[in-house]
Amino acid sequence: MSKQEQDQSEKLEAQLEQSYNTLMQRVKESLNQTREGVGNLRQYIDTAVNKAIELEEINDMEARKLGNYLHRDVQDAAKFLVETGKELKDWMRFDLSLIEGRILDSFSGMVDYTRIELDKIAEQAQADTHIHTGEIASPGTIACNACGKEMTFHKPGRIPPCPACHKTEFSRVWNEPDAKNNAE
Repeated sequence: MSKQEQDQSEKLEAQLEQSYNTLMQRVKESLNQTREGVGNLRQYIDTAVNKAIELEEINDMEARKLGNYLHRDVQDAAKFLVETGKELKDWMRFDLSLIEGRILDSFSGMVDYTRIELDKIAEQAQADTHIHTGEIASPGTIACNACGKEMTFHKPGRIPPCPACHKTEFSRVWNEPDAKNNAE
């Protein structure tokens, strides 16, 4: 990959990460402005995606992908909280103080809303939440489905191939950290 291609790739990745953060903030603002029980998270995400497209912040295809990634991440976190009774920090598997305040506020607000919404959308919460190389994911820990190697993200970011086996499918890790897999 040439220097120019590398620079373009890094610029696109930074733009996608920023767009993911912006989507989180817009959804959180919508949740703050609504009454409990009105609307659903998917509608709020779709509205935020449409606004990003309308403002030409990102192209249609990438905006819709990011919306799907955000929905997947929030659903997965809420499902974890409901099924385990644990806290968001347990899902992320690191100290929440490492996350920028506004990002944590936006994400945790959506997760809290989704915990309430889960009773209404139980089937959706059971949806496949596999994460693939090239997608953007929220902060937290994921593990390679092939070899179990864990990767921890402290901010939204693009998922690379597994550093151990180069496979491309991952799942969110919900259990206690495994010192063997976390050692880098």
